[in-house]
Amino acid sequence: MTVTTQYIQPSAERAKVVDATLRGRLGSSIDYLEDLVGPTADGPRHWDQLRQALAAGPVSPWTFGLYANLVADLSHRADVSRYPAELADAAGMPAASDPVAYGDGAVPGAWWERAGRLLDTDKASPFRVTAPPGETAAMCRREVAAGLALLADCDLPFFEDVMATLRVVVLGVPAAGIDEPFDGASTFFLWGMSVINAANRRGPVAIVDLLVHESGHLLLFGLAGGAPLLINQAGHRIASPLRADLRPVEGVLHAAFVAARVHCAMARIIAANPGPEVAEAAIRHRDRNGRAGRAGLATIIEEANPTERGAEIIAALGDYWAGA
Repeated sequence: MTVTTQYIQPSAERAKVVDATLRGRLGSSIDYLEDLVGPTADGPRHWDQLRQALAAGPVSPWTFGLYANLVADLSHRADVSRYPAELADAAGMPAASDPVAYGDGAVPGAWWERAGRLLDTDKASPFRVTAPPGETAAMCRREVAAGLALLADCDLPFFEDVMATLRVVVLGVPAAGIDEPFDGASTFFLWGMSVINAANRRGPVAIVDLLVHESGHLLLFGLAGGAPLLINQAGHRIASPLRADLRPVEGVLHAAFVAARVHCAMARIIAANPGPEVAEAAIRHRDRNGRAGRAGLATIIEEANPTERGAEIIAALGDYWAGA
């Protein structure tokens, strides 16, 4: 993949290039998957629908999620006969939507369950999410709308970047028995989707912080294409600038990357001369992310053994902070 713009500065075009690359990779594997799955009812039609949707433009994040589930189930020799129809259904859904509550009935319940498994990958920090109460979800939708309106008004390029990357925001709350709080969560396997904690109350600037943060995770996942950015010993954990607990080294690189992106977004909002209340909040978020981003980069330079793409990301962070 060739990306000609900087990694930190906003670029909707970069997000579209990443999306097209990921869709192309999925599309190129369909013949192989079709052979592995074998004959199913209306299978050829379903696979053709999927091919056409992937070639036409962005698809629903559920398409990527179900693809990841299919690959996992194939490796476990599970029954995969349902997948061609499910993938065709997912590819026929809108590529983007307004914020949706976790467990929303417009999506099959089994899909939500499988999405939860894709997000819950860190044994040291269990992630379980469930549907928020109705009024909690309604309040969060209003907050997201206010944050996006602020971003569009102050910084249209960053707004378009976020909307091209984070196309489905899922509103959830921690499930019963889960003490570990979360603000947002994203995974490569659900490209284009992030879950945010609807119970947390936020002003517009904090929502911008969160959406830029989660879209930054998705962007970095997409740039890496599912491959590692670092080659470090499995299980090795270090201090993170954005988390109280020790994190895998690659997680610290993600933290450093998204902190830089949020710092950039806040600096651009401040430069747009918003009202004093917005400017004061943006300065606080800029400075907090600035400290975290610089600390994270210093840790990564000391601890990380990067791949070629990882080295590009680290160099981009260094260039950004040198000019910030």
